[in-house]
Amino acid sequence: MNILNKTLTRLSQRVLSRVLLQVIEEIDILEQQSETLNRTVALVMNGTWVGQGADAFVEDLSSRKKQLDDVIVTTQSLYQGITQAHKALIAVDHENTQTIQIWQKQIESV
Repeated sequence: MNILNKTLTRLSQRVLSRVLLQVIEEIDILEQQSETLNRTVALVMNGTWVGQGADAFVEDLSSRKKQLDDVIVTTQSLYQGITQAHKALIAVDHENTQTIQIWQKQIESV
């Protein structure tokens, strides 16, 4: 039974690690996209890009701000949850390892 727990714990760690990597990749993509938007906003704010196109861009950006904020908050929450779950699995794996070592010592002493 303990071997099964250890196997499941390690499998869970691997799955969480992969999911965590995917979330980090998504965060990187969001950051890259936001850099482009920030540069465009800077052009508008500095007066380099003016006119109807700039006004339409600012209006579109304003309407999407809530959606972008929600995506960022959700992604950050997901990242934190996965990180906490990963730490918990590491702790469980550590406890399982200690238990196995104790049992092995008890068996050897018999």
